[in-house]
Amino acid sequence: MAQGVVFAVLCKIGSVLASSASITLGGRFDANLTIINEIENRIKQIEVELKLMQAFLRQAQKQEGYSEPTEVYLQEVRKAAFEIEDIIDEFLYLSVKHKSRFFNGEFLSYFRKLGKTSWHKIAGDLKDLQCHLQNLQNLRVQYEIQLPNGGGGLTHKEDHRLPHHLSYYLADKMVGVEQEKTMIIRWLSATTRLTSVIAVWGMGGSGKTTLVNIIYEDERIKNRFDCHVWITVSQKFNASDIMRKMVRHILQSRCPSNIDSIDGRDLVEILKRTLEQRKILLVLDDVWCTDVWMDLAGTVGSSSNENKVIITTRIKEVASLASEDQVLELKKLNEADSWCLFCRWAFKNNMDRACPPELEPLGREIVGKCDGLPLAVVVVGNMLSFKKQDTEEWSKCDDQITWELRDRLRDQELSSVMKILKLSYKHLPSHLKNAFVFCSIFPEDYMITKKRLVRLWVAEDLIKPEKRRTVEEIAEEYLNELIDRCMLQVVERKHFRKVKEFQMHDIVRELAISISEKETFCMTQPGEPEYRCR
Repeated sequence: MAQGVVFAVLCKIGSVLASSASITLGGRFDANLTIINEIENRIKQIEVELKLMQAFLRQAQKQEGYSEPTEVYLQEVRKAAFEIEDIIDEFLYLSVKHKSRFFNGEFLSYFRKLGKTSWHKIAGDLKDLQCHLQNLQNLRVQYEIQLPNGGGGLTHKEDHRLPHHLSYYLADKMVGVEQEKTMIIRWLSATTRLTSVIAVWGMGGSGKTTLVNIIYEDERIKNRFDCHVWITVSQKFNASDIMRKMVRHILQSRCPSNIDSIDGRDLVEILKRTLEQRKILLVLDDVWCTDVWMDLAGTVGSSSNENKVIITTRIKEVASLASEDQVLELKKLNEADSWCLFCRWAFKNNMDRACPPELEPLGREIVGKCDGLPLAVVVVGNMLSFKKQDTEEWSKCDDQITWELRDRLRDQELSSVMKILKLSYKHLPSHLKNAFVFCSIFPEDYMITKKRLVRLWVAEDLIKPEKRRTVEEIAEEYLNELIDRCMLQVVERKHFRKVKEFQMHDIVRELAISISEKETFCMTQPGEPEYRCR
């Protein structure tokens, strides 16, 4: 991640040195006002230092088992990069602020009266930072800070740009859950006089949401109900918000325009009238406490229209809201199903998706470390699909997985899935690391639109400029790469299968937040809960 920070700063330096504001200011001052040129020269010198640091950090991120001095050194590099970024932001701000004054002839007098101190402060700060960077280089030599030899470094050159068609790759159906799928469909098809509650529970990454979504989109199921409502609840919820979402989703254009201001008993009555004479399928995804259904049961559960409610949860107590004969526990995949799922992802670029015989022993060893969790199998398989298919490369990945799964003190709180996801993150190219961690600013289960995220990435200078392509085109490629690497999940596509909306799996988001907090990349504040119907 430290390398990602340096990468972002280098991108910003490039935009500063290429900006018209910088060129204009540096080229039209009188001879006595050379401070701007001094600032630009210092930025260019710092750029060289950062490029050398980036090369060192690029090598560092491919290794494991850092010594404590190396860890401290990497943290100091990261802090220095943040300080440089702050100074560059201030430089850009002053450039834009004073540019208009330049053209109307006021700049020189304004510079002498007010602006000179600000420019000199920037120059002084850059000078201090140059000394700090030089000191870091000296400390590295003095304390013999080196990277461990071997340790799973990736020696071959990787092409991180994906073939265009892979951006719209459709994953195969789940494996090992045909019986569970049949059972849920049977429960949904059964005739009952009152509302029936079905619970699907299991640990994070076991495929609960994916399984229910396959059934939710099944035309046979859709034809049995008048309305279908999917609400992702998550840990923070508000019953009134859920009711409003249900009313909006069912009535659509006929929804009362003042629905946001309606609350309490009036809202309950509107929902009851909305549900009258309608047979609905309601999915409450990712429920963390029994209060969610308790708050809705009096309205949704009182209907006699054969409504069906599916609850997905990690908590057994929540699953007990359903009758005992309609509770489904999603267990881990067996060895055969895990291997089948792994091959579908690891060899998705092969026509037959079969594992070469020489890789099978290593592949099965890697799959065994995923502990039968579908999310872990998919992530690891997908990660290996970008690697060279030879025993040496796969052996290095196997060693890295082993390292991540060790009970190191600093990672004792991480689950096996989280540690495997962390490894997948480490294998992202530098430009994707920052783009991925930035997504942690969105609330849990938030539906992110492509247009909004692309604009935010561009505004934060997270996009590496390229000739003959706009930053928006490059940002869209970043997004497609993150989707193909299973770091983001597509929720809705537009025409020609272009991404419209997507979100982060809750476990993946936990990883992004933990990295963001550790690296002080960005800070998130708890806000209002987010819900989404589809």
